[in-house]
Amino acid sequence: MSISQTFLHALPQLSLSENCFQIREEVLDICVYVYEKKDVETDAKTAQVKYTKNCDTDYVNVCHTKKPKYGYGKPEEYCKEVPQETCHNRPQAESKDVVVTVTIPQPVKKCETKKIQIPTVTCTETTEERCFTLTTLKDTTETIEKCTTTLDEPR
Repeated sequence: MSISQTFLHALPQLSLSENCFQIREEVLDICVYVYEKKDVETDAKTAQVKYTKNCDTDYVNVCHTKKPKYGYGKPEEYCKEVPQETCHNRPQAESKDVVVTVTIPQPVKKCETKKIQIPTVTCTETTEERCFTLTTLKDTTETIEKCTTTLDEPR
């Protein structure tokens, strides 16, 4: 003979549930200064050299030998002072104003979000919500049918 019995049995069961957490991250705004070339016009002083011709007169002795007449006698020497002009260029510097273009460094601020040498750091805090699916244990009940067999009295 067979007897059927029904009863409730508590057992843990695996289930999926979504859990959300606040995750805090810091975002860095990294700024550096780079230098770019900048052309600027400005006044400058320069020197201009002019030359003037300068002449001096000096007297020098010039001597000549005179041969004797008819081939006889002693040669005669006579000297006289002769003017001689010596010229040279004399430099003279004059100041002159001119406009020139010069190149100077111009600082420019550039901000990026990557790892570099950091002269200036500005931090901003951001918060975002992220969700994950986790496995959890949940208490449930389940109906189970139990069958048992019993022996009758011997016949």
